Amino acid sequence: MRLYGAKTIEYKIKLIKTFKGFDKVDNIQYVYTPFDDSLCGVRLDAENKVQYLLSGYLWNEKVMIELCGVNELWENLSLSQKKNLKYRYQKGCECQIRDCYTSTCRATSANECVWYPFSRESLQGVCMKRTNGSCNWYTEKSDNVRQNGMGQTSMGVLEVSEHKPTETLQ
Repeated sequence: MRLYGAKTIEYKIKLIKTFKGFDKVDNIQYVYTPFDDSLCGVRLDAENKVQYLLSGYLWNEKVMIELCGVNELWENLSLSQKKNLKYRYQKGCECQIRDCYTSTCRATSANECVWYPFSRESLQGVCMKRTNGSCNWYTEKSDNVRQNGMGQTSMGVLEVSEHKPTETLQ
């Protein structure tokens, strides 16, 4: 498969749990990423069948993952992050997350959280609706910071079993 003319890597996966999104795709068996690091390609460990928390998006009915998304080994997630995924992440379905790479971004509506790639809230928290109806980041105070934001719209836990470079778009 080619993404904008560039070669991709196809990872065969076993989807264990979907936290949000991917409802438009039946039976996900593969995820794709650009082959080149310079195009935000992700390298996953396909040899040891480890579990990952990944975020991605659909492109030509294929699930794409990239470097700027969530690409974290499940075992590296903190207890608080796992609790957020299991219990709190669904509460953010009414909220929109907007990426921002400067310090000047602000939410443009009450149902929006701004995602700064390396802020504590974005890395450890979950964007969810508050009792006053506005959306905001929720974090547990005791959590240690790990670098894995939750800004993209589709997310799940999966096990990678093999990978191969792909050449053509089907």
